[in-house]
Amino acid sequence: MTKLFAFFIIIRPINALLTSFAVFIGFWLSYADRSLLHLGLLITAASCALGFGNAINDIMDFEGDKVNHPDRPLPSGQMTKHQAIFFCWILAVISLLCSLFVSKIHFIGTLIPIVLLTAYSLFLKSTPLIGNILVSLLVSYPVLFGGMESNRFYILIVPATYAFLLNFIREIVKDIQDKKGDLEIGLKTTAILQEKNLLYLIIIIGIVYIPLLFIPFFTGHFHRLYLLISICIIIPLHLYWLLIFFSKKRASHVKKISQLIKMEMLCGL
Repeated sequence: MTKLFAFFIIIRPINALLTSFAVFIGFWLSYADRSLLHLGLLITAASCALGFGNAINDIMDFEGDKVNHPDRPLPSGQMTKHQAIFFCWILAVISLLCSLFVSKIHFIGTLIPIVLLTAYSLFLKSTPLIGNILVSLLVSYPVLFGGMESNRFYILIVPATYAFLLNFIREIVKDIQDKKGDLEIGLKTTAILQEKNLLYLIIIIGIVYIPLLFIPFFTGHFHRLYLLISICIIIPLHLYWLLIFFSKKRASHVKKISQLIKMEMLCGL
């Protein structure tokens, strides 16, 4: 049972749930001309692609996770590297087959992220900012994936942009959180950049993000309920983690900041 649970944990079930929800939101907002069966296949394809990316990332991060995340399936010994590699192949095949049953465009739209996730884990993870940008693009992608081929695809660009900006900040925060273990194995992530520059970058994105929230309301794409949620939930959450990040207690609250940003992304969806 412990080993089976490890296969479940390595795909990051909460992230998979967020991805599934994002695909559904994209499908719904764009009025995608597809059946509920197609929606189920798209959700499965996106979730398995995400699981593939997380699993291959854990394989490559094995040594660093011994320090940063010793409770994860691989460093804790609940799963071997060979099992994780085999699981990666299974997830990739399921993802590609599910998308192929929907359309050739969706198949290509699944293959590209899988290739990029592989490139990130093998080559780009230790490239400051570039790796963060790539991951953030992939995190914002499920919303677009859900509405692919739809005539209202354009309406998804703004929410996908929100997801990109928030996750870009979260990726930087996660790099700061993992800095100790990454340096021990010689992995140079964004966290090696001057802290002052990272603070400026985060505050610029954090401030620009707030007025952008109101664009869908003023363009008429989203309505009063969206505005109410933005003002009463999203902005308070956003300001809360920003205040923590720029406080003297930042170093001891990095994990909390990351969780708050994830919560904000969920509320945004």
